[in-house]
Amino acid sequence: MKKILYVTGSRAEYGIVRRLLTMLRETPEIQLDLAVTGMHCDNAYGNTIHIIEQDNFNIIKVVDININTTSHTHILHSMSVCLNSFGDFFSNNTYDAVMVLGDRYEIFSVAIAASMHNIPLIHIHGGEKTLANYDEFIRHS
Repeated sequence: MKKILYVTGSRAEYGIVRRLLTMLRETPEIQLDLAVTGMHCDNAYGNTIHIIEQDNFNIIKVVDININTTSHTHILHSMSVCLNSFGDFFSNNTYDAVMVLGDRYEIFSVAIAASMHNIPLIHIHGGEKTLANYDEFIRHS
């Protein structure tokens, strides 16, 4: 059995991958766990973790970071919280792969943590082109 962790940070990205996750969950050879962070945990963005809970996915980890800011310092702090949290998580939990979609900074932090633990990363796609924000340079990292 292959053990896969999907990390989701926004309703938009979750909506894109929701059907694939359902198919993976129904595959007997795969154990699918989900970790939730980013906009899903923020009231300003609808606290959309409840959508994932209603879909009955196995949420194994929740990392609440402060994403409701444009301050470089606060964004770096949020990235470090995410990086440290997932770094610790991967020290104690083994996966055959970590799957992510998009180019947001919290997903970038997860990708770094997984890579440092030698966990293969499945990056579905980098998201749509956006100007004047962090996503654009993260997409090419």
